[in-house]
Amino acid sequence: MPTNRILFTIKYFCFLMLFNLPILLSAQVSTSLNQSFKTDAAQSISIQVNSPNLKIVYIKGRRVLVETTVSVSIENSTLLHFMTQKGRYDLIQELDENTKCLNIIPKNKQNLILVKGEKLKENISYTIYIPEEMAFIDLANK
Repeated sequence: MPTNRILFTIKYFCFLMLFNLPILLSAQVSTSLNQSFKTDAAQSISIQVNSPNLKIVYIKGRRVLVETTVSVSIENSTLLHFMTQKGRYDLIQELDENTKCLNIIPKNKQNLILVKGEKLKENISYTIYIPEEMAFIDLANK
């Protein structure tokens, strides 16, 4: 006959499994990408990425550094590697000669990706390091 201690241990274990089950079932794959841009003639910078996860950090120097973290809702690292190699998450720079504003924009339009009939959920976060002396303009729709 089980003792109170054994019953308590079983209940405690079941309780922990109940709350950890959603974490165990939500399989995700993630990766990080890095890019750098020269800012030689630019006086300001405009970052036009549509992500609520955008963090700006001011640094010394004359380069813009971008750290992009991407996670997808499926456990398929091959698919994520393929999308990163094809430049899906790359940013490009365009310098407006009139305003001396460096525009950083996504390279590709984010087309819809379906996996087994369901939309692939992508979580994209950006940490962008910009020089202290540059003015920052955020023109993205979040």
